[in-house]
Amino acid sequence: MHFSLREPADLARHAQHLVVEHKRLKQKGGVGTAIMLRGLGDAFVKKTDPGFNKRVTPKIITRAFYQFTSAKVIHSELFEKLMDLAAVNIKDFRSQELHDTIKSIAHSTWKPPVPRLITLEKELTLRAATFTFQQVAEILFSLSHFKSGGNDLYCAMSKQLKDLYPLVGSHISPRDIASTLRAYATMMQKDKKLFDLLALRLSHPDIRNSLSVHQGSRILWSFAMLSLKEHDVVKQVADRCLTVLRQSETSGLGSTSISPLMWSAATAGDNNPLILEASRCCSLSDINSWKCSSMLWSLAHSGIDIYDPSTPHVLIFVERLVEEISKFNSYTAQTCATIAWSLASLRFKNEKVYGDMLNFLKENNWFHFSKYSDTSLVDLISSFAECGVDIAEMQLAVAERIHKTTNGKVMVKFARVLATTKASNSRKIFHMVSQWSRKANLSSDISVEDQSTLLWAACALDVDRRLQEYLTELVSG
Repeated sequence: MHFSLREPADLARHAQHLVVEHKRLKQKGGVGTAIMLRGLGDAFVKKTDPGFNKRVTPKIITRAFYQFTSAKVIHSELFEKLMDLAAVNIKDFRSQELHDTIKSIAHSTWKPPVPRLITLEKELTLRAATFTFQQVAEILFSLSHFKSGGNDLYCAMSKQLKDLYPLVGSHISPRDIASTLRAYATMMQKDKKLFDLLALRLSHPDIRNSLSVHQGSRILWSFAMLSLKEHDVVKQVADRCLTVLRQSETSGLGSTSISPLMWSAATAGDNNPLILEASRCCSLSDINSWKCSSMLWSLAHSGIDIYDPSTPHVLIFVERLVEEISKFNSYTAQTCATIAWSLASLRFKNEKVYGDMLNFLKENNWFHFSKYSDTSLVDLISSFAECGVDIAEMQLAVAERIHKTTNGKVMVKFARVLATTKASNSRKIFHMVSQWSRKANLSSDISVEDQSTLLWAACALDVDRRLQEYLTELVSG
């Protein structure tokens, strides 16, 4: 479809008409409007006349972002041009328009270029005193999607929030509280005085009892991330979430809410009832490898017995998670290690999942190993060893990665793995370990117990007598 854009305002006007049509067609199963919106965006991008571009006002930019993102149409070239024009006219934006623009962008999957984000962030910092409490909450939450927002911005916004609190404290909504706390925690900006003020608002029964699980999850995650989990309000919010979950009859809550809720409860400790109820109510509708690894870690870290007959839903939940894991085709270093450790700790052996992760690491030439410390790497291979998959190639890759270590604990733990798996190359690799042992002067680096473990591993692998004698001398020391 061809669009004639005589004036910049035609972009927003046509887009508004198409979005209204998009919503109407969507109810009937139509999808053609998205294509027309892309065509409209193409027509605007092709406009190179300096006079035309100079007439693009902040209002047009704000409306265009809103119309396209509300229809979930991402047009990168159009968005980049709009951001370039916004940077030129940034001083002409009203505070409300700045707020609306960043909020619309955050609701999409498009990430603005970093230089343009910095320009926007500087202007937001200068205008911090002009925003309402709700606008500050939404601005910070939106910027946190892009991991954007430095100390200057947060200092300015914190001052505005604390200045506004005496005036609007009784009207601050649970949603704004949760969004603000989540933004601060995401960007690791610790402001205890602000958190105390928001906690005071949360302690009010009417506010606390109106919290949704999603909001409660954000709040608990924020306090945990900033090591404020001992705060009095944490238990109150956790109890509220537990009450709501117990009233829920179906598993209708997505992992976006449940994953941080379980993680927060696990890190706080002594809150297994909340973790158990959360696992019962999770739908896995929006699952990914990170959320999956987080929920498995929460169960494992809390010491929950997934085979307890009194809570059969927990084992079913783990089985569902493992089924989702088998669908993933990539892992990060962190998710791979967390999933492996968690399943091993939960005594849930699934050779297919471990085999898939092993193949992924192998196909990438063990690339992820460079992201682990020596200790983490040995912890990872220990988890694989407990599952019973063939890790001969993985053992060699680990040995090559940590061959220069002088950490006696790492050597001993790796030796234990070699003796436990007894893979085809375990004896050969153990000889490498023993050579490191002599060079590292282990007698002064590890305990007698660890020296005994090293000797046990040598005997289990039936290595040569000279090595066993050397290890015996270490133990008898």
